[in-house]
Amino acid sequence: MFKLKKVALVLLAVQLCLGMTGVVKSQALGLPSSKTADYDKRIVIWDKPVGYSKKTKIEDMKLDRASIRPSLSFSSGIVGEKFKDVEEALDTFTYHSEIKPGYESERYDDKPYLIPYRVSNSDKAVIIIPGGGFVFKTIDGSQAEGKEVAKSLQMRGINAFVLHYRSNPYKYPIPQLDVQRSIRYLRHNAHKYGLDKNKISLLGFSAGGCLVGQHINIVAGKDLFPKDYTRDDVDREKDHIKTAAMIYPCLTYQYNVPMLFASFDAQSLRDDKKREAILKMLDLPKNIGSKSVSQFISYGTKDKIVNPKGTQRYIASLVKKGGSVNVVVAEGKKHGYKQDEYMYEYIGWLTSKLRKLNH
Repeated sequence: MFKLKKVALVLLAVQLCLGMTGVVKSQALGLPSSKTADYDKRIVIWDKPVGYSKKTKIEDMKLDRASIRPSLSFSSGIVGEKFKDVEEALDTFTYHSEIKPGYESERYDDKPYLIPYRVSNSDKAVIIIPGGGFVFKTIDGSQAEGKEVAKSLQMRGINAFVLHYRSNPYKYPIPQLDVQRSIRYLRHNAHKYGLDKNKISLLGFSAGGCLVGQHINIVAGKDLFPKDYTRDDVDREKDHIKTAAMIYPCLTYQYNVPMLFASFDAQSLRDDKKREAILKMLDLPKNIGSKSVSQFISYGTKDKIVNPKGTQRYIASLVKKGGSVNVVVAEGKKHGYKQDEYMYEYIGWLTSKLRKLNH
């Protein structure tokens, strides 16, 4: 999901200060240099991914041509239980935040990648999935849900891999497949990185938390590939995990109906029946399939972007199904709070869960 406090202007200012706006692709993967993410360390995890096309994204995007900067209002743009057509606002924000600065291509030729923060003699790994409302990735302009978290894990003896997945205008299930691929990639290369396949965990923030929740409840074990896709050795790896964490996650679109425009075809969303079917499919409190996964969840009681009621519903449903969950409530905190609110408890929880896997 989106960061707090005028993130649109902050993101633009950061990009301008770092000289990113309008950068021509010049590096191996065409990404601009940035202090917010260690792009030079990136590891491509899918050389021929699902979703590739020679078309330009602009052909599929509805842009406000007069806009010179992102202007989406987060409080009114993606929040709400009622349908609002925000296709143009979301696409315009994506263009200015991801495509124009050079974080992603103007064509559908992006490749998902991991940014590693490795630890010697550690067989534990966490895949960090940043937020951004599926409109952008917060690591592209901020360290909060990527590099900072990875460094905290690294200092505590846990390998961290920050995932840069594909988002708008890529639609469902492309981001979900990128998460699935990241798990399979690390499992396939476990020996190379000195990892225990059973000690690979997920940690997602906001929309990243949404991806974690979707993976463990409705994606894991499923084949979402198109019929014409040719599987490789990585695809044959299992995608199940034993531990997962979600921080201020969006676990239902009930309170964020407009945000669906970042992940689904606009024409389908304008159809009441099709939209309701999508909402039902992605309402995780009603689709619990993760009772075998140990889970950690943290949410803020004053979150105005992701209604905490959705997270509370999920927790109640999971417990009712017999699932295991450790909950850290950030009293009085809004969306995007700092890791001080949960990291100590999370590290203790994760270490305990992974230690038990040795017995």
